Amino acid sequence: MKEVLEGDGIKTKSYKKQMRTEITEKMREFDLDRDQKLAQVREDYVLKIKAAKNPQDKERLLEEMGRRLKAVDEQLKEERKRQESNLKKMLK
Repeated sequence: MKEVLEGDGIKTKSYKKQMRTEITEKMREFDLDRDQKLAQVREDYVLKIKAAKNPQDKERLLEEMGRRLKAVDEQLKEERKRQESNLKKMLK
């Protein structure tokens, strides 16, 4: 791809349009991956909760799941921001 674009110039409108499209696609893939990771964490905790015998353990696991999901979501949001920033730098 780089070799083809060097002949026409890196900063052409068509190149920028192509890069925007690629960035959008990569961000969409990243969002899908994030959703899958969150679903996996949620599923793991649901299985643990089902296996728990007493209500106190179930309540503790529910609270732990909430904290864990929040933490994972925040980490993934930060990673998405970094990825998006890096991809946008490529566009400039």
